[in-house]
Amino acid sequence: MRQLLWVVSMLGAILGACLVILIPLAANGAPQEAAAAGLALAFAVIPYCFARAASEIVTIAKEAKRDKAIEDLRAIVEQIAQERG
Repeated sequence: MRQLLWVVSMLGAILGACLVILIPLAANGAPQEAAAAGLALAFAVIPYCFARAASEIVTIAKEAKRDKAIEDLRAIVEQIAQERG
């Protein structure tokens, strides 16, 4: 899932770059150029935000699992230490 979102983000960046390059050639004034720049940013930034959020969600989940495993290991070590006295 994360890889797909990052691919979409890359495609959005490429599409945004194409818009930045091509639209000013066909624009009839600054307002159209500004609108094209806004669209280009939207194509690049919005997919990036989704991909970044998905990556962070996965990272947080992995960290939570790691922290749980560490706590379980500490409990086991403490139990062994108490048994050995």
